[in-house]
Amino acid sequence: MMKLGNLCTVRDSKLVWLLCMLVLFSLFKAFEPIEPYLVPYLVHEKSFTNLQVTTKIFPISIYSTLAFTFLVAPACDKFSYWATLLAGTFALWITFAILRFEQGLFQMQIMQVTYGFGVSSTVIFPAYIFSLVAEDEFQKFTSITQASHLGAYFLASELGELLVSKRFPYALLLDITLISVGISCIALYLLPWVWSNNQRKNPFVLNVCSKDQGLWCAVKETWRSNNLQLLSFWGSSASL
Repeated sequence: MMKLGNLCTVRDSKLVWLLCMLVLFSLFKAFEPIEPYLVPYLVHEKSFTNLQVTTKIFPISIYSTLAFTFLVAPACDKFSYWATLLAGTFALWITFAILRFEQGLFQMQIMQVTYGFGVSSTVIFPAYIFSLVAEDEFQKFTSITQASHLGAYFLASELGELLVSKRFPYALLLDITLISVGISCIALYLLPWVWSNNQRKNPFVLNVCSKDQGLWCAVKETWRSNNLQLLSFWGSSASL
């Protein structure tokens, strides 16, 4: 009985440590006070015009996010969830580093490409959590990490508004963002490396076009859910 109790204690302590690191990652990655002030920062600090920002800089991130969203799933099967998520988080840090230290239009367009990769990689975070914990723990872990993400986003927005109202420079908000995203990179680096299910079984490319298994079968089975169809219709309508 003592040994069983010790095993339960060790398991609980590992789950607590895992949850703490996931919360740290989610919290600091979302803590970006510069994000609501990117346009005034580019206009006042980098001397771009509003026309350049809206037509030559920001549209790049839309297309890059779309392209990388289709690539992150094969990347997970090739390199693991952890490696793909770490690369995306580091790309987000590179985004704000370019924004802080570079000046030219081409550099700002490259910054939007790395931003697109960083944003698209976040879609695999729930899958990474699912690969780390038991199924009965998954909802609790995702709920807590999502709550920390939303809380950090709210606090970052409030901090940014406070600093701007006190006439602090936009560069200070960007420095805080760089430090925050850097901490999230460290927190993720300390988390376990987990391979995807396809890497334990068969290569991703062999199952993509199969009618009885793999991606095509999963898509058909998923879209048979009426709830998912309603949610997708609601999400598409809300984005219009």
